[in-house]
Amino acid sequence: MAFSSDQMKKYEIAVSELLECYNDRAKSSGVNLGYRFNNQSIEIFECHPSKEHERGFFEFMVAKITFVNTKQHWKIFRLTGNLKWVSYKRFPIAKTLEEALSSIESDDDRLFWGVAC
Repeated sequence: MAFSSDQMKKYEIAVSELLECYNDRAKSSGVNLGYRFNNQSIEIFECHPSKEHERGFFEFMVAKITFVNTKQHWKIFRLTGNLKWVSYKRFPIAKTLEEALSSIESDDDRLFWGVAC
């Protein structure tokens, strides 16, 4: 089940605030930051310009945060080198979206951010 429109508005504000702090550094490198909702998940990504790609850009996935409705918590995922989402071992579960975003922002293990960090 996808997020309701009220939830999406609330979550958009929280994610936008996270991306705001990285935008200046990212844009100076030619990178745009973005996010999308995918069912019960929020995917955060960097958008890099590229002449080799058909669309003129490629996306570097930063993180995925999924809401588990039955448990009322958020699960945090990172993308591995073989392009599989795995649980972020340092902080796999957060009670609130803000906690999850804070964990991604701090990036203690340097697993999330590429150029934007």
